[in-house]
Amino acid sequence: YPAERRALILADAGVTLLLTREALNAELAADQVGDADPMDLKTTRDGVIYLDRDSSAIARYPATNPTVSLHPLHLAYLIYTSGSTGRPKGVAVNHRNAVHSTWSRLTGYPEPVKAYLLLSSFAFDSSVAGIFWTLAQGGCLYLPHDDDSKDPVALAALIEQGRISHLLALPSLYAVLLEQAPHTLSSLQV
Repeated sequence: YPAERRALILADAGVTLLLTREALNAELAADQVGDADPMDLKTTRDGVIYLDRDSSAIARYPATNPTVSLHPLHLAYLIYTSGSTGRPKGVAVNHRNAVHSTWSRLTGYPEPVKAYLLLSSFAFDSSVAGIFWTLAQGGCLYLPHDDDSKDPVALAALIEQGRISHLLALPSLYAVLLEQAPHTLSSLQV
């Protein structure tokens, strides 16, 4: 995303702790998020934890899942609109809505997702739905390389190789895939 959009989202969401990798932090303005002490996460404010650089400090934490008390109305994730009609707006999705959306897909589609090819950004609302739908069934989530996601021949090969059962794409991409290699798409289901 453009730097302006990233800055707006970080500020609007009130981000106080950012998990990232060192190479990606170069894209963030220094005044948006500061450095954090990965050994003192409870007191970190306005900090960054680098999953690569700080891996040895992170490894000293217990490998067990923390005990967390959740309520259906607690925030599950925050997603931002495209901003095509103005300033992007954050949309809060609670656990109840995320579970309801996933359950509707699980019960509404006759065949389980064996392999889902994620073609759009994981920050896109339909992508989030596809991710939960796939993983809730134990399906395999395929994330193509950036170069492959724009190459119909590479996508057709990935669909055939991964025996992709589901994907979500624009109708124009479906048409190009059908034109390029219709025989490689036999694993796709409705």
